[in-house]
Amino acid sequence: MACMVTFADFETRLAQTLAGSDALGGPFKDTMLWTLGRESGLILAGGRAALMQLAHPFIAEAVGEHSIIRADVQARFRRTLSMVYRLSFDTTGDVEATARRLYHLHARITGVIGESVGAYPRGTRYSANVADALFWVAATLWDTSMLFHEQCVQTLTYAEKARYYAQTRRFCGLFGIPDAAMPATWTEFEAYMRAQTARLAVGETARSLGQLVLTAQRSAAEPVYAWARIFTAGLLPPKLRAGFALPYSTREQAIYAASIYAIRHGLRVLPAGLRYAPAWHRAQTRLGRRPKVGPASTWLRQGALWLTARA
Repeated sequence: MACMVTFADFETRLAQTLAGSDALGGPFKDTMLWTLGRESGLILAGGRAALMQLAHPFIAEAVGEHSIIRADVQARFRRTLSMVYRLSFDTTGDVEATARRLYHLHARITGVIGESVGAYPRGTRYSANVADALFWVAATLWDTSMLFHEQCVQTLTYAEKARYYAQTRRFCGLFGIPDAAMPATWTEFEAYMRAQTARLAVGETARSLGQLVLTAQRSAAEPVYAWARIFTAGLLPPKLRAGFALPYSTREQAIYAASIYAIRHGLRVLPAGLRYAPAWHRAQTRLGRRPKVGPASTWLRQGALWLTARA
């Protein structure tokens, strides 16, 4: 099996990551992780990150066997999103507690993959605390966040990308991932994403779970999911798009391009109360900044969250 993150390794990396953190603002206060991660629109790109994660057979098997995804797919990914927000925006004490809970949760997730997928033969043992799989989950989040930001918010300079990636490497310390298991620079990270995408293949388990992620559980939500399938297909690398059997004809390409245009221009006019994630607003309040949020923005944000939870 690939390199395991032991509890001792995890505790060492966690202490290094939290050293010098702001108690109220948390370890990532006012970093680019906050700048990119506060965009509520990122949830629209969540399907891309989820499917890219499932392309790793360790993750597909673990999700299929050890999570509630088949019973309640939306609940599973809401929990994942909530976890990322907590680790990014909570106080240092809360981040530390969440990281420890996750390590112990992952320690119970082990098994063998039930099919041969790409470079991984059937019967290969997996664990959720394998450094390679842990980093792939994180990498899909960072890569998706950067793609969404450049497509829908604004382009970033190389220096900004390098700074962002350095901060995401620190974030990975919350999972105990050693420095040696991660690319050292942004340029190396881009090469890693290309190589990993070429190496991975979509197996039957991943494909069935991917279809579940992008299928409405209620008929009233189907138009939203039909759009989400197109938007996700546009964001995915071509190889994985084909692996998950997502159509991307001229019609889908036109809808995707129109969606990018609409989101990019729509975000510019959204008030901060609606545009930025509630977790970021809570952090601002905790730090005594209390950004002005009008009643209309508050109502719209709460309404959007209510609809999302029931979609």
